[in-house]
Amino acid sequence: MATYYLAATGGNDNANGTSLTTPWATYGHAYFAMKPSDTLKLLPGNYPALYVNSDKAGVVGAPTVITAADPTKPPAIRSAQGVQGFWVNANYVTVSYLDLSTGVTGLKAGLQAHACHHITVDHCIAHDSGGGGIMATNADYVTFTNNTVFGNCWAASNDTSGIS
Repeated sequence: MATYYLAATGGNDNANGTSLTTPWATYGHAYFAMKPSDTLKLLPGNYPALYVNSDKAGVVGAPTVITAADPTKPPAIRSAQGVQGFWVNANYVTVSYLDLSTGVTGLKAGLQAHACHHITVDHCIAHDSGGGGIMATNADYVTFTNNTVFGNCWAASNDTSGIS
């Protein structure tokens, strides 16, 4: 289980990604380098939509973690229209201290966990998403704690809520 760092700006995919001073530059590079149960810490800044799929699933007692490098400065995850801000389709994943939004367009959620189990979303801010703020579909053993959710669900006529 390793810990890696990602920078919204100023990173380098040729670096080792193992410290605040040697962060990677792109989520794609970080994602493919990560192994199940690793931790990725995001430095402050703006990031496009993120995801964790089944190939990066954690295990009992050792989840895959995506979190802020500095919990007092949550990284902003902003997706394009029609895409979730953060998509989780893997078991044993923890997402924490992120600022999640799909922006003023689109019907998608700030974060959606789908077809997975043992998911924790903690200390995130989910806002201004036309669909739900934080949601789980076809999921079990889901824990949402200490999140702030507001300004969501305005573009959907049904089946969404701030947290569902």
